[in-house]
Amino acid sequence: MIKFAATSTDERKRKIMEKLQYFLHNNDILLQKFGIRIDNQFIKVPTRLLRPPSIEYRLGKLVDPRNGSWRNLQYLQTGMTLKKTGHKWAIIYNPSRFLRHGNLLDFSNMLFNEAKRMGINLDSEREIQETRDIVRTLEEYKRKDYDLVIVVIPNYGTSYADIKQKAELVCGLLTQCIKEQTLNRRVDNQLIGNLLLKINSKLNGSNHKISAKSHIVLDHAMFMGADVTHPSPDQRNIPSVVGVAASHDLNGASYNMQYRLQESAKEEIDDMQSISRHHLKVYFQKNNCYPNNIIYYRDGVSDGQFKKVNKFEVSAIRAVCKELRITPKITCIIVVKRHHTRFFPTKPTGDKWNNVLPGTVVDQKIVHPNETQFFMVSHQSIQGTAKPTRYNVLVDDAKFTMDELQMMTNNLCYMFPRCNRAVSYPAPAYLAHLVAARGRVYIDGPPLRRALRDEYNKRLINESFMQNTPMFFV
Repeated sequence: MIKFAATSTDERKRKIMEKLQYFLHNNDILLQKFGIRIDNQFIKVPTRLLRPPSIEYRLGKLVDPRNGSWRNLQYLQTGMTLKKTGHKWAIIYNPSRFLRHGNLLDFSNMLFNEAKRMGINLDSEREIQETRDIVRTLEEYKRKDYDLVIVVIPNYGTSYADIKQKAELVCGLLTQCIKEQTLNRRVDNQLIGNLLLKINSKLNGSNHKISAKSHIVLDHAMFMGADVTHPSPDQRNIPSVVGVAASHDLNGASYNMQYRLQESAKEEIDDMQSISRHHLKVYFQKNNCYPNNIIYYRDGVSDGQFKKVNKFEVSAIRAVCKELRITPKITCIIVVKRHHTRFFPTKPTGDKWNNVLPGTVVDQKIVHPNETQFFMVSHQSIQGTAKPTRYNVLVDDAKFTMDELQMMTNNLCYMFPRCNRAVSYPAPAYLAHLVAARGRVYIDGPPLRRALRDEYNKRLINESFMQNTPMFFV
């Protein structure tokens, strides 16, 4: 479906021009009375191309991205490196006539060997266990003090939600899920590499960071991202889910999370004070100081909601800072993806779909005249025409220049831990989306009957688990 729907920039331009000629807007009498004329050519806008940041791996080795992607080297840091023994791990699966033990053994060997090459200290001994009750088996591995359990999700029966609810709300056990149908297909190096990016992050590792020569020097910055996911219009009895992620290391690579349930379809975040307090305290625990800069990327709000974000959310962050007697500089940037703006290069770029190159920025001519606003294409579109992200700077205590804002935003698009390519918007906002999605997983099941606060309290994440492995949600 995606491949069928994907269209190159040239084809998209052609279709737009065909529709424009079809509607014959310039002959519309009403438009003529108001003196409105629609040009039959696309508007040309000046652009800038930002240099991609250098990516730093272990021992200071650098990689320069090409077209928004790069090759992995040994991970910058692997979790729990002080352990004298490797991480205890296991693979569990339901009986299935489609899944052979030998296939799982091959998969586990590939995973172990690649983990060793990338610097992850997995125990050479691992269990591969068939079980008819995956949820109960998770309890057994928690009692045996395992660090990681890879769960093969069966085609029928136990669901992803069942596993995550049991592992994270009850047991406090790290899991990595993989679908049975995925294992039935060819297991290759790309699949193993993608799994290890997630596993290393979950085990408190850092896959990479932005080289010091490529980023703005910020004195103790905490990057925050927030998103709110809503049920469909016909499900107003289901709450909206808030997700907020915040960095707690000096590289902007390691994050912790908070989720909340709130009134259905409500956009502004109700409990922002409590959430911000938690994130600031975690930052203090990790760094023995509070941040001097808070960079807050807010996703998922429409233009009409900007004032509410400032009034309720930014004000809540300020209130907590006042309570803690700190005065960090707060910068709030709204991330807008729901728009119809597209950029078409005036000459071939060498991209398969003829998209503008990653790092393309537009901050003139089509932006709001009275607001700090810019468009950016930070990623390479895998299929079809790339969709730029629009950024509106709502608050800027730090008084960043436009160049600094754009460079910082572009760099953060290279810090998403799940892949070795730039994503379409900054990692803090992307991770917040994952947090909100995880909250949605926690309420999967029977309809909620109690007050939202009570339902949330029933679904508190295992406290020691969240403290010891804060990146479990990636």
